[in-house]
Amino acid sequence: RCWAYTDNSGYQGTSAFMVLGSMKKALLHYYARDHKSDGQGFCNVMVGTSSFQLSFEFQDTGVHFSLALKPLEGGPEWTSGDEEACPHQIGPTTGPLRQVFHANSDVSNSYNLICNEDLIVSLSADPEVSDGAMLSVINNPYGLLSGVQEAPATGPTKRAPTSANRRRLADRPTDEGRWLVTGDAAGDSFHGILMSESEPEQQVEFVACQGSGGGSGNEAALADYAYTCDFVSEDGTSMWTQSLNLPGDQLRPMPMPGPTPGPRNGPAETRLAADVLNRVNALAPSGRVASPGQDDLSPTLWQGGGADQRIVMVQDRSAERLELVSHKVDVMSPGFVSCTERTEDPRNLGYVCRSATRCVGSPCSPEAWSAGRSMEFPKALFKNRPCRPEAGGEVEKARLKLSRLGNSKSAPKLRFRSTVDFEEGAEVSPQDNGFRLLVEDARGQTVVDIDVPAVDKDVPPGKKKGGTQGWKVRKGGRDLRYQTSDSIGGAVPRVSIRKRGKNSNRWEIDVKGRQGLFGEDELALPLTASLSLDTKNPNTQVCAIAPFLEKVQERPAEASNANPAKPACKRKHQGRSIDCRQRQR
Repeated sequence: RCWAYTDNSGYQGTSAFMVLGSMKKALLHYYARDHKSDGQGFCNVMVGTSSFQLSFEFQDTGVHFSLALKPLEGGPEWTSGDEEACPHQIGPTTGPLRQVFHANSDVSNSYNLICNEDLIVSLSADPEVSDGAMLSVINNPYGLLSGVQEAPATGPTKRAPTSANRRRLADRPTDEGRWLVTGDAAGDSFHGILMSESEPEQQVEFVACQGSGGGSGNEAALADYAYTCDFVSEDGTSMWTQSLNLPGDQLRPMPMPGPTPGPRNGPAETRLAADVLNRVNALAPSGRVASPGQDDLSPTLWQGGGADQRIVMVQDRSAERLELVSHKVDVMSPGFVSCTERTEDPRNLGYVCRSATRCVGSPCSPEAWSAGRSMEFPKALFKNRPCRPEAGGEVEKARLKLSRLGNSKSAPKLRFRSTVDFEEGAEVSPQDNGFRLLVEDARGQTVVDIDVPAVDKDVPPGKKKGGTQGWKVRKGGRDLRYQTSDSIGGAVPRVSIRKRGKNSNRWEIDVKGRQGLFGEDELALPLTASLSLDTKNPNTQVCAIAPFLEKVQERPAEASNANPAKPACKRKHQGRSIDCRQRQR
């Protein structure tokens, strides 16, 4: 209920206050006792964390009484329908990401429309009638594409949060672009990516920011804050530091007045974690990894996506935490996932994860998050891919064989062989730059991630670090061998890399892996192998991908359909082995 005070002397300083939920409509009844003042009163309206003013006015306009919507001074920014900008310029693909207009405050206007990132508010009133109007408050379908959530600090498997060290997950637009980040509840630091529009395509940068100055207002969400940010370009070739002022609501939504929203565990929150993991695996071949920050303990950042979606993961091993922010332009709400590390093996990290979509009027209660579920993330996700799509050399005669699968008496074995033609002049020096072979199944599950280090120049010759291992260089660098007694990424490897021909850059690569750890799970076919001979360079061309694609047998020209595809990977010996051969189309 809202009362607007009116008297002959005009309105002097007391306002009514009312609280509404979103997706509401209200029929207002009002009556003007007299028409002797142009300030008849007003009501301050708060819906969720957004507030505006419903102003009761009278002017000598030939009508009895008028209403108008006005932003509260110092309150959240609103866009007005004056410029036909509401709600379309709030959208992710048109217009500026953040733009401010004055609200429609024309007292003789019978229709007002204002909006911000959360809400669209419309007011319809007939100036000729002084006792009725319709106020409509609905969620902004464009603004709902972004928002902030709060993850309980005590971990995703516990309900009761603590007051300190809570985590914020945010998908927010500012003047600089769209930020997909996670940070502490105080907003003192955050990590993630910044997506900014640039011609001819969207630019993505990894970012790690540390607060360097306080706010300039009384309300945390309404103040501006100074940050010192370390940036890394998506391809990892550029790094720089920049000072920025960012609005407080990027990570600090205003507290919702009244009682905290109750449980909200609906189907969307329950499905979100598994859906995000499937999308992460689908985006993994083009994913990028960086660790901006001042020390080796800085969180590792992973991001993947395209024009219509983006997923960011922030992995903090020191805190045993993983957080995800998901942005998809055709989904009404961004997705957030918060995970606590529970298990670790040579290939995977096990987490217990809870998920949530945004809340209008964040922060939400802990019960807004879904129940915890166990999920495994491959460790390989948090390293750059061995080879970028469309990069690297040409693979010929690739073959991958897994044997002794499902055999409890002996450990599985792996054999990978291929010939690779690298571009002319490319340096093949795994003893200096490392060697990596990553084998994955069709679901993105890691079979092995054999990441062989380069020669440790700090270790004197004749001594080995971590067991019997090392590179042997023969024939002036044309014959390279690596041997170890240690398991690396799921198997104990033996690597042979030999040059074929004096006048070409063709190399034969042979990897054997014994004592494998990949025989306990059912693998989805086909498998994919990718390798790198320059493991520290995320953009290397000294790499290759062997996807083991199915070969389609073409019918004669007069036939309408092709023959069934011939599989590149086959299960043999009652599933105890898998044999993959490269099929040339």
